[in-house]
Amino acid sequence: MSLKGTDILHHSLVVRREMQEKWKKKNAEEQEQAARVGQMLWPEQDRYEQFLCKEIWNAREQAKQAESLRQALVRQRNLAIALCVVLFALALFFALRPIPAAENEGPPPAADTQHGAVITEQNYVASVNSDKYHRLSCDYAENILEENRVYYETAADAEDAGKHPCSACRP
Repeated sequence: MSLKGTDILHHSLVVRREMQEKWKKKNAEEQEQAARVGQMLWPEQDRYEQFLCKEIWNAREQAKQAESLRQALVRQRNLAIALCVVLFALALFFALRPIPAAENEGPPPAADTQHGAVITEQNYVASVNSDKYHRLSCDYAENILEENRVYYETAADAEDAGKHPCSACRP
């Protein structure tokens, strides 16, 4: 016999002893009550079988309730996990999405007085006193005084002018 079988047999013996002790108490109470009232009892074997049937029924009902509770907890856990996944996905979406440039952001187009042309694309700004260039939406670009601003169409133009990219906005 395997160890598992021994455990089951031991458990079965323990349960059987508990049932017998429970029956002895219940039988003594029933006999005492019947003696007080002067009532006849069914044969002990029939009452014992009825007692066992009720105990088995109660044990099954408790097991069903425990299983339904376990299933409800599993559903709640799965719902919580799904909610966490959705919130994490939303957090990633908002953290990694590109920030759209505002349409009216930045200074008005500068006029080229020598050739009469208007420069329309100004994506980057730098200060004449600094070696860094920034996106127009960068917080540091807002600190540059208007009279010290120099605008560039591309990052390559800014780098050709000897400027380095800002470490905050990473143009």
